[in-house]
Amino acid sequence: MTARSLTLTISRLRRMGGPEGPTLTEMSGHFADRSLPLAILVFGLFGTVPSPGLPTGFLFGSLVMLLTVQMMVGASRPALPGFVGRRRVPRRALDAILRRAVPLLRRIERRFRPRLPMVSRAPLTVVTALLLLAMGLLLALPIPFGNAAPGFAIVALSLGLLTRDGLGILAGWAASLAAFAFFGALIWGAGGLAALAV
Repeated sequence: MTARSLTLTISRLRRMGGPEGPTLTEMSGHFADRSLPLAILVFGLFGTVPSPGLPTGFLFGSLVMLLTVQMMVGASRPALPGFVGRRRVPRRALDAILRRAVPLLRRIERRFRPRLPMVSRAPLTVVTALLLLAMGLLLALPIPFGNAAPGFAIVALSLGLLTRDGLGILAGWAASLAAFAFFGALIWGAGGLAALAV
């Protein structure tokens, strides 16, 4: 998939769902003939963009974890449980997310191209998948300002898989370590504050 076709594919989400906005099943189905990493990329990117009235981090982080598990077991198409898939992304929220997400992705994707192919192949893809799971979990946690670090890692990891860019995947590994460090610092700081309050 080229950078141009990737951006166009995501931009076309604007046409889906009518005035009420698309369901999550409709959104995931939009990527069904492409790849699971693309759906993971989009949901990870969406999870970093705050939207009033929509718990983007929890919703899209959970979807990243679900789709990553499907990718690990060899599924070729996204599949969402009915009660999840029927949930709609409100039109105003979708438009707001796309206004921020598409330009950001356009800037990032220009840097990705096929390099270091061994990193994008098994067995190292297992490491990437496990990091995607972990980043989805961090993205889903209700921590203020905690979405950016795991969200960027998800974008780098999944975009690296899509473009077979081993260097991009390594950047995603580094971003994952940074996200772990960030959340570790938050936990350590919270523990210190709790100790002072006792």
